[in-house]
Amino acid sequence: MSIRRHAIGFFVRLIVYYTILAWPWPAFEAGYGRLFAGIADGLLAQDPRNPSRGLLGSDGLVRVYCEYDKDPERDIHIVAGNRANKKFTDRNRTSSRHLGYMPAAVLIALVLASPVRWRRRLWALLWGLVLVHAFVVVRFAFILLSIFHGDQPYALFRWDPPWDRVLEEAFIIIAEVPATIYVVPLLIWIAVTFRRKDWEAVAGRFA
Repeated sequence: MSIRRHAIGFFVRLIVYYTILAWPWPAFEAGYGRLFAGIADGLLAQDPRNPSRGLLGSDGLVRVYCEYDKDPERDIHIVAGNRANKKFTDRNRTSSRHLGYMPAAVLIALVLASPVRWRRRLWALLWGLVLVHAFVVVRFAFILLSIFHGDQPYALFRWDPPWDRVLEEAFIIIAEVPATIYVVPLLIWIAVTFRRKDWEAVAGRFA
């Protein structure tokens, strides 16, 4: 089979898989949002008997709720606060679809459409999902950093220039820019799916 037919077949499969996965299925999105909020809230929960053992230390407090019925496009509600100052904010909202589901959907579509054997696709899917969800954890961590950074009464820390600007730009690129949803899964897909001999074969066909 020519490289042109391989490429055409890949893009046709990719469009089909991506359309199915990216389509807004309300029941599925609501379930994913609840799962996302439950895992995040569980990981950030503190032991009342020993609050200092939490990921945010003894002063930081975070609760994560899913409110898909109230706002499907920004279904994750984050309540954050500073125990020492007894100050809290509940104005932080984000989207489980944008934050977690879409990067995974892009990766799944790319892997399933790949012109390699199914056994390799399944292994690539396994490792790819592990890495893409590690990326999702990083995205959520930057959201928390942006919430707790600053001069607000509920903030936990304040970085001096130029590091405050670095944090702000990193937050925008990692957690807010829509292109990140596609770029990072694309890089993960390349890393987990293809081997050196695949690139050598492609280079040989072009030659």
